[in-house]
Amino acid sequence: MPHSSTRTCMRRSTLCMAFAIMLMLVPLGSDAAITHAQSSVGQGVQPGVFNKSTGKLSTRLALLAQPHVRSLRAAAQAQVLSLPEAGPGSLIRSADGAVLTYIRVSDTSAAQIQALRQAGARIVHVAPAYGIVTAYVDADHLSGVAALHAVQNMREEMQPKHFGTPERPATQPRRAAPTQAACPTGSMSEGDAQLNVGAGRTAYNVDGAGITVGIISDSYNRATAATTAEQDIASGDLPGPANPCGAVIATHVISESTDAYNTDEGRAMLQIVHDLAPAANLAFATANNGLFGFADNIRALRSQAGANVIVDDIGYFTEPFFQDGPVDAAINDVVSQGALYTTAAGNDNVLDGAGNNITSYEAAAYRPMACPALSGSSGAPTTAYAKDCHNFNPAGESNSSGYVLGPNGQFILLLQWAEPWFGVQTDIDVYMVDSTGHVLDGSNDTNTGTNGSQMPLEAFQYVNRTGAPQTVSLVIARASGSATPRVKYQFASARGIAQSQFNATTNTVDQFGPSIYGHAGSENALSVAAVPYSDASTPEAFTSLGLRTVYFETAKDAAPAAALAQPIVRNKPDIAATDGVQTTFFAEFIDGVYRFYGTSAAAPHAAAVGALLKQLANQRHSIFGQTTLEQVLRSTASPIPHGSAQANGAGLINAAAALEAVTGLPEPLKTFLPLTANN
Repeated sequence: MPHSSTRTCMRRSTLCMAFAIMLMLVPLGSDAAITHAQSSVGQGVQPGVFNKSTGKLSTRLALLAQPHVRSLRAAAQAQVLSLPEAGPGSLIRSADGAVLTYIRVSDTSAAQIQALRQAGARIVHVAPAYGIVTAYVDADHLSGVAALHAVQNMREEMQPKHFGTPERPATQPRRAAPTQAACPTGSMSEGDAQLNVGAGRTAYNVDGAGITVGIISDSYNRATAATTAEQDIASGDLPGPANPCGAVIATHVISESTDAYNTDEGRAMLQIVHDLAPAANLAFATANNGLFGFADNIRALRSQAGANVIVDDIGYFTEPFFQDGPVDAAINDVVSQGALYTTAAGNDNVLDGAGNNITSYEAAAYRPMACPALSGSSGAPTTAYAKDCHNFNPAGESNSSGYVLGPNGQFILLLQWAEPWFGVQTDIDVYMVDSTGHVLDGSNDTNTGTNGSQMPLEAFQYVNRTGAPQTVSLVIARASGSATPRVKYQFASARGIAQSQFNATTNTVDQFGPSIYGHAGSENALSVAAVPYSDASTPEAFTSLGLRTVYFETAKDAAPAAALAQPIVRNKPDIAATDGVQTTFFAEFIDGVYRFYGTSAAAPHAAAVGALLKQLANQRHSIFGQTTLEQVLRSTASPIPHGSAQANGAGLINAAAALEAVTGLPEPLKTFLPLTANN
């Protein structure tokens, strides 16, 4: 996937508890510990890895709390914890190295919050409805925070996916902003022409005036990039007092990122909106403060900045597959208040070497059978790690699913099952083993009970560092519980998977391929796929595929949501827009131009078009909400010859045709009450 942020390098890993065993054999805090641990990678782990902790800390936090691990440098800690040092899937850290955690508490009273602070938690966000406190906690304070009576569980959050191309080639030097081009803006997105936006602006005399577009992404002006926000304003690529084209109202920055990993992808998105809707006011809020802070920043863009249109490009690995979560709830809130919402569909489509779509695997029910005998480095086989394992073969029996990874083949795998947040009754784990049954990696947190995470989620990363093709197999194991819920795993990123044992050609009962998850499949969000600026006939190969199905009501609080009478199937993505467009600094430097690929680039194009449509509707005193936005864009979209509804929804946005459709909307309020920009 040449333009996906999933190319972030990940290190080969083993299970955290296994590293703890190996690290205790060498001097505490020494670099020799890392060398020793790395030398054992791929050689199996001790069977004790199957012993699930009954404590309040997640597996990784429990390991990080140990003195001989927390004394290591941050880079060394990342290797021990089986995570990338930075980028999607890594721990979210503050500038001084504290780890972002979700602390589930019995109450969020002022006294309990103060107790958390006194124990060493640096509070980032409090979500009383969910009983979740998001906080940075230093490694040496983890055990102390967990020991508080009100604390029920602590788990780490991983860096979310930014559905763009965050890395800039290191060989490209920092450079000054380009010379300001012809007004109304500086460098112009190619999406302006491909989506027929410029023609629409001229024909209907709209430019976004009176509309505020809010962007929620990682950061605005925190990264070390080719340009700064101040330079972008001076070149006409962003609004602000020094803008030479008269767009002098600066971006309203509600909140900026506080963690150590920033790309300023939000600023690149703002450039796209400013290109297409140059008179629109702009606002920004970070999504980097965890899932619950992300949700409240969506609300803040509406309440504090008056955003009429909101767009994001972030996907957290903790967002639920089988129900709408906190971000969906926030989207529902702002849309009910009259805002329009667009979001990136994702960049997660994965094919194996034979061209089979293996992005995701979903079985209608966990099918129990006997587990394989797995072993650690001692060679002693064991089946004590679970009561049974999932049968991947609906036509027979197979307690594992095999893959062949090429040299440096790698993936991040997310496993979820259909039980609601805060109502998890089944504890399911996932392991990856080599051809001899030795455990190489996996995830086996405790999900059930008072001290469990109460999220039906396991996640891990693996990289084949053997230098040769490697045969590996996934084992999904039920540690406790009697239910047989739907199970689904998805590669949040992957490359180099040469072969797959089970796929749609070998298993016609289970489902393979759909990769839109979380709020990218929200009922009230316009989900946007990507089409390259240079070829309107074919969607990007990496753009995530629909459909999305939900089985439970929205997770609005700490009470388990009820099962729906009938599952809801959503036809996502809704629409496609342009990617690969020019920016001043982000993200791939190609032939002297920075080009922004991914659905992260497509989504702000849709948001900008939404701003123009909203402006025209306001001028005509027409009601124009989320449902109308989706109907207008779908009905006027241009066909994509080599696309499909699963890949690109209704087709490519045609802004001029959509504006024409707005002129045909009824004007029920014209003689009663003029609409304002805040509607």
